[in-house]
Order: sequence, then C-alpha cells, then structure tokens
Amino acid sequence: MRVPARVRHFHNIVGIAIAESRSLRRTTKVHVFGGLALFIGLLTVAHAVVSHYGYSHVSPSAGAVSPRFLAPSFGFIVLCILLFGVVFLAFDCRSRDEQARVAEVLDTRSLTNLDLLFGKLTAVVLTAWVPLLLFVTLLQVGGTIANELWIAGEPLEWMSAVRLLCIDAPTLLFLWCSIVM
Repeated sequence: MRVPARVRHFHNIVGIAIAESRSLRRTTKVHVFGGLALFIGLLTVAHAVVSHYGYSHVSPSAGAVSPRFLAPSFGFIVLCILLFGVVFLAFDCRSRDEQARVAEVLDTRSLTNLDLLFGKLTAVVLTAWVPLLLFVTLLQVGGTIANELWIAGEPLEWMSAVRLLCIDAPTLLFLWCSIVM
C-alpha cells in the first residue's frame, strides 16, 4: 500500500523538527536567551506589582491598571528577547548541521527543501516558545499563591494569557523565523 504524499511530507517535517529540537536544547544560546528573557520578564512583573500595590493608594494613575491585565505587555518584553534569540538560532541552522557532520546525510535523503526548512522552522519556533510558556505559567502560579496567602496579588487574566501563548507569540515567532531563514 502506498503512503500519500501529504502524509509522507508531514512525517518528514515532524521527524526533522524532533531531531532539530533535540540539538537546539543542547546549545548554549537557547539557555542564555531563555534565561535572560525570564529574568527581564520577571523584573518587569516585579516592578509593575510593586508600583501597583505600593502606590495605588496614593496615586490614582498607579492603581488604574492592575498587573493582572498586563500579560500582553509582559509577554511582549519576553517575546522581544526571544525574537532576538531566534535570529541567532535560525541563522546558523545549516552551519550546525555541518558542524555535527549530518549535512551530507540530510542532502542524500529524499527530503524536499520545504520539508527540511519547515521542520527546522518548527523546531526553532517551539524551542523559543517554551520559555514564554514557562514565564506565563510562573506568573499564573505565583499570582494564585499570592492571592491565597496575601491580600495583594492575583493571577493573570486567562484570556489575555491564552491569546499571548496561542495567537500572538506563535504568529510572531513563525513570521520572524521564516524571514531569517
């Protein structure tokens, strides 16, 4: 029985994405940019929380916007750092293959160029998306714990966090990475 071409292309893309994400997880760039994005993102959240809960009783403008509704703002800061990291990850995909001595193997396989590029693109995007997911999860868990233990603190508004994770971030990451590749 012959496998349809669409299924064969999908399996090629998934296989390439899995192999590329394994090699990306071991690179230092992923850990540096992921850690930097989380650190700067958490600093901006801490600043917003301190200014809101520390000065909202004094100034109406400080109390106007709760950090609960600022998931797109915090996420955009993290996303900008991750987009900068995506440039480095996507730019040297071929050189990583040559350094690992698998470029010749990939060239001899019956893969189309689009399968190879889309598989690598998917791997880079998912690798850059994971720190953003971790950031939003930390904010949700931290906000829930703060809401239960202290008077001040609340988790992010769910729909803004879901929109950031499922619509805004993947769109920007795919667009930026595809332009670089």
